[in-house]
Amino acid sequence: MITGSGTPTHTGFHHIYANEKAVAGYQTGIFPNGSVIVFDVLESVSQANADVLEGKRKLIDVMLKDTTKYKTTGGWGFEEFPGNSQTERKIGSLAEKVCFSCHSSKKETGFVFSLNRD
Repeated sequence: MITGSGTPTHTGFHHIYANEKAVAGYQTGIFPNGSVIVFDVLESVSQANADVLEGKRKLIDVMLKDTTKYKTTGGWGFEEFPGNSQTERKIGSLAEKVCFSCHSSKKETGFVFSLNRD
């Protein structure tokens, strides 16, 4: 299981998915090219009985490791899709300013905020 952190815009329930290469990166601390991490953020909805349930999807963030293609962002490509959209891209050419400006602080963990949970 993977745990994550994020900015205030990423509040709610987090589901993090990783392909085999990214899982290996979580275990070794070195993410190989081809690693893919998907960060799925859902609203949290408080119930009258104090339960908190998952609500609507807020966004999906995707990271793809390709050190040749993404030289200026630690080897990672970044994209964000709002809600349930599969086509509306929010980041595009702004990845260095919007995403990597924060991810650069996580160099010691391969520029990844989430960690492998034991």
